[in-house]
Amino acid sequence: MDFPPPLTTVAAAEFRHRLRTPLTHLIGYSEILIEEHPAFAHRVEPLLAEANSMLDSLQQTVGSETAGVPSNVLAVLRQKLTGGVDRVEKIVETLLPDMPEPAHSDLARIAGAAGTLLNAISRGNIGSAHGIAAVSSTARDMRLAPVSGPGRILVVDDNELNRDMLSRQLEKQRHRVSTAPDGRTALDMLRAERFDVVLLDLLMPGMNGFEVLQAVRSDPALAGVAVILVSALDEMDSVVNCIEAGADDYLFKPINSTLLGARLKSTLDKMRADETVRRKQRLESIGLLAAGIAHDFNNLLTGIIGNAQLLQQVMSVHEDREMAESIVQAGERAAELTRQLLAYSGKAIIQMQSIDLSSFIRESEGLIRASIPKGLKLELRLDPAPPVTADPNQIRQALFNLTLNSVEAIESDCQGSVTIETGAEHIDGGQFDVMSDQPASGHFGWFEVRDTGCGMDQATVSNIFEPFFTTRFLGRGLGLAAVAGIVRSHRGFLRVTSSPGNGSAFRLFFPAAAEIAGADSSVLVVDDEAIVRQIVRVSLERSGRRVLVAESGEAAVEILQRPDSRVGIVVLDWKMPLMDGSETLARLRDIRPDLKVIISSGFAQTEAEDHFRAAGITGYLQKPYKMSELITVVDRCLPLLPKSFQR
Repeated sequence: MDFPPPLTTVAAAEFRHRLRTPLTHLIGYSEILIEEHPAFAHRVEPLLAEANSMLDSLQQTVGSETAGVPSNVLAVLRQKLTGGVDRVEKIVETLLPDMPEPAHSDLARIAGAAGTLLNAISRGNIGSAHGIAAVSSTARDMRLAPVSGPGRILVVDDNELNRDMLSRQLEKQRHRVSTAPDGRTALDMLRAERFDVVLLDLLMPGMNGFEVLQAVRSDPALAGVAVILVSALDEMDSVVNCIEAGADDYLFKPINSTLLGARLKSTLDKMRADETVRRKQRLESIGLLAAGIAHDFNNLLTGIIGNAQLLQQVMSVHEDREMAESIVQAGERAAELTRQLLAYSGKAIIQMQSIDLSSFIRESEGLIRASIPKGLKLELRLDPAPPVTADPNQIRQALFNLTLNSVEAIESDCQGSVTIETGAEHIDGGQFDVMSDQPASGHFGWFEVRDTGCGMDQATVSNIFEPFFTTRFLGRGLGLAAVAGIVRSHRGFLRVTSSPGNGSAFRLFFPAAAEIAGADSSVLVVDDEAIVRQIVRVSLERSGRRVLVAESGEAAVEILQRPDSRVGIVVLDWKMPLMDGSETLARLRDIRPDLKVIISSGFAQTEAEDHFRAAGITGYLQKPYKMSELITVVDRCLPLLPKSFQR
């Protein structure tokens, strides 16, 4: 190809930007073809190799230039890229007759990108760098103060091919993706829907990426949205300005799909970790307040209800007895509120047992139907499922709270239905609306309450588990908050599906009884300090374990000798009078060689491990320890128990 006489220099940043955009398309669509049509991978790989080779040539020639590129350097680069474009076009021509029809549109995009690249390296189209300098200048004039599993991603780019390519790459990584062609559309979408991350092109007509970033960071409602700038512009000033303005990351085009996935994962992990800390702090503070209020109210209500019942016994006038009965009923309704508060705070007393959810709901059908207006239809779809470990009273409370929520979500003047369904599911690392900081893994039993009501938008869904949040004039905002507390106290998970006009579904997951390793075993706590035995027993029982306690080594041996003890794990104090931990461990192992033993002591862990190395302990707890550490160590031992303890 003949080129007009070259300029002496051209702006390096603009030149790289113009060439990187079509190279991004060449690389991206070649990778998509290889992944979607593996039978042709060996024939498409030369396309990817040519594109990467041209990118390397660009980097080697003008990758480090910051001002201008000499004309003799440009001449060499033009020669290399022109040869690469010719080879790309020939490969596309050979692939078109053989590849299936769905691949033709991507091949056409590759051919179009090659043509754009050829046009960009011609002398007449190099032009000046005024447009890019203007963006950089704008960025410098608009600096902001620094803002300190799969996600919901918004891709913002004025180039349709960029939007298509990024969307397809992200969807293959299991992200949910939407796109916007310009900055103003993106802001409208961000304010209408919930997104985790925005992949934002820097150079766009109208409202550029920096201006969109500024608008996002100045809107309190969008404080939780992460922004990653994407651009072929590699001037360091632009990168620094964007990061200082609150961008969470900056990626250069062409983007490697693996790198993109890693950066997104890192950003999502950090967002979720930060949100987890904030949520836990909020739950702890509100939980303490709720528990304190419930405790004081229960004391007051005991006096109110008790005295009203005493008045009933001595009153002879019928109207007076009715008024006393009204006081009792009002007190009982108030007591129900305190139970909701305790459920939310996680302070309610729970008695774990094995429950068949389908049978349990079937037995409660009469009470459920009584709570539903006659105009609404109740449908039960109760499939056989493995039992779960749960407290039946709290399961009943969650079931009725969700049913009442569904009834209230259906407009009073329309016919609707409430469906209750059960099932089982194996989950591998899924994220949930409650306990989302703990990716679920394992076998779970679940029940779902689904309605045909008005549904909710994402903004409402994000708040429904907050205490006292309600969308109804007469609502108290405690029903769903209590459900969330029940789920947390059972170490379960909750998934919400809803959209305006399409009803809502709440699915509650509880660990299958068989999934809780060692569910048929007991934990024996051996410690000479009564306060230690008490707190360890209560903590383990609240986590669903059966617990036995012994105040000495001799008592532990006696318990283990009982045929009904079913002890699988021992939490054993090292230093005790008479028979210390070493002797107790030896005696216990004589009875049960397969016993899993956790040593508890104030000594350093290395010293304890050296002392008990020959005995083969399973874990160690250094006093003082948190109850969460105790439960974690016990849980690590459970899968190691013999099969006789697995149900």
